[in-house]
Amino acid sequence: MKKYDVNYVTTDYRKIIDDDDIDLIFITTRHDTHAEIAIESLKKNKHTFVEKPLAIRKGDIETVIKFAKRSKGLLFVGFNRRYAPFTEKIKNEINDIPGPKIINYYVKTNILPLDHWALDPDIGGGRIIGEMVHFIDYINYLIDDEVKDVTAHQIDKNNKKLKTIDDISVSLEYSNGSIGNIVYSSIGSERFPKETVQIHTGSKSFVIDDFKRLYIYSKNVRKKKLWRQDKGHFNELVKVRDALRSEKMLFNLNQIYLTHKMAFE
Repeated sequence: MKKYDVNYVTTDYRKIIDDDDIDLIFITTRHDTHAEIAIESLKKNKHTFVEKPLAIRKGDIETVIKFAKRSKGLLFVGFNRRYAPFTEKIKNEINDIPGPKIINYYVKTNILPLDHWALDPDIGGGRIIGEMVHFIDYINYLIDDEVKDVTAHQIDKNNKKLKTIDDISVSLEYSNGSIGNIVYSSIGSERFPKETVQIHTGSKSFVIDDFKRLYIYSKNVRKKKLWRQDKGHFNELVKVRDALRSEKMLFNLNQIYLTHKMAFE
């Protein structure tokens, strides 16, 4: 508390929401509580930042969005990767390139014990609901077009050789002809980078290596390296601050809803 100059600590979130001196609420609790706390916060017209996912049930997503539309407070969702330095560079370069894009997002995740809270459908919602929204949002942000179709394939959960239940591939088809592919899997070496992103458009290709290195392929190959991994958490908070000052939302509420809806599909 001394290190971060915290005024007080409580286990009752309602005390925070009812505190008139607090105008921005960060919800970083377990997934099953996100929607309930967000709704209470928005009812009090608090600016509300919710770590993903916004909720673990489709109906709760719709309810949160409904209250966000009525509230004087702004709603934010923790989709930090769109604010990563490499993402911003890629976004600036591909905006002026006409034609469709192909994006492949490979996520090599770790194996969780089957009794882990994140895998409990009533608490964590499962890893697809709990984490897949990150990668759907990322691809949506770069392609910036309407999703026309969503298809998914999952490894048979009854396969006795598997120690996990959430190995899946998802394909997003967009109205402008672009395609986004996500592979989320625990199969393979633990030494493999957690996140590898390939973006292809026009005559350029970009490869993000775990948000530590960026390779840009055109006539030549350029490599950019960070001193440490940066998935955009700090830049995200800067964007939140700027949004509060300008009273403009970072996200269109319909975008938030559709991103989560795709994960449920």
